Amino acid sequence: MDPGVAVSAFTKEQIAGFGARAETMIGELGAISSDPNRLIRLFLTPEHRAAADLVGRWMREAGLSVSEDALGTVRGRWMPQTARKPKLLLIGSHIDTVIDAENTTARSA
Repeated sequence: MDPGVAVSAFTKEQIAGFGARAETMIGELGAISSDPNRLIRLFLTPEHRAAADLVGRWMREAGLSVSEDALGTVRGRWMPQTARKPKLLLIGSHIDTVIDAENTTARSA
């Protein structure tokens, strides 16, 4: 086996399905905006709340326990039953946007 080639437990079709699902989710999140013609989702607005709720729902559907702090930071935690000492992986992203943010999924078709 070539050491420079990545090995995956997934088929090409499964990987393509993951990509399609991710694109659908990004599109669903990108549709939450205070302006129908531009992507605007400012901090602590109703749109920010709706986006945080959506991300939290996705996390719960994936089997994570979900918490949120007073500033609207959504956290998902996955703790497998077989884990003795959990390892920590932090991934961060903003749920809010700047005014007139670009929705990159709109150009991908």
